[in-house]
Amino acid sequence: MAVDANEGKNADQAISGGPASVSISKSGRAADYGTLFVREGMTPPLPPVEYVLTIPTGTDEVRLDIARPRRVGGRTPADIAFQRSLFIAIGGITVAAGHVEMAMKQLIVKLSRKDFDLSSISGDMWQHLEAKLIELCDGSTNQREELKSLIEWSQEKELRERRNDAIHGFWWTYDIGSVRNIRYKRNGSSALIRGSLRDICNIGDAIFEYATKLEAVCGNEWPHALLARGGARASSNPDNPFPIELFAEKIIE
Repeated sequence: MAVDANEGKNADQAISGGPASVSISKSGRAADYGTLFVREGMTPPLPPVEYVLTIPTGTDEVRLDIARPRRVGGRTPADIAFQRSLFIAIGGITVAAGHVEMAMKQLIVKLSRKDFDLSSISGDMWQHLEAKLIELCDGSTNQREELKSLIEWSQEKELRERRNDAIHGFWWTYDIGSVRNIRYKRNGSSALIRGSLRDICNIGDAIFEYATKLEAVCGNEWPHALLARGGARASSNPDNPFPIELFAEKIIE
């Protein structure tokens, strides 16, 4: 039996998320079929995604968001190359979010007191740090007004939600011509998120932009480590056990 995942429903979601993920229900019992051929339409220029969905015995409903991906015959070189690119893109989001949280901590300290001690907020994460910053945005100075506008900008772009989707989602690590991420949230909702590798990189770029703007608000009122021009590749360091060329293959085969 063949099923078009877009039939009768808006299955295509942007990389930033969307409503609950797609379900396919059929008359009769799914176990009567054993497998389904699924074709998921995508927004051009992304190609459709096609795969055979296995049906566990006694199942009455097929949910595309819980399927565990596997490549028949094992991973291909294209899968490994895609996996490497995916890890780098998601890594960029992770690093960028760390910069945002550090900049927030610096601003909290500088706006509330005149020292450089972060120990009291060292364990706080984005959501809690943002709430503390909002409390400090009382409009008493141009700096605080600028910070309030910047936080609102990040909220409009849903940067924290996009970071959470990337970090806490379940990514398909196979070359299917697009990226695919399934995210289950604390409120019980779920999203089948699809797009391109460029979309993921754009999220990382936007979060880095936010971090840079937060740092600018703090200004030169924080210690800086000034590095000389030039640098060294991490992979040339003999103490680095995971050069980037081997990273993907070492993590998932």
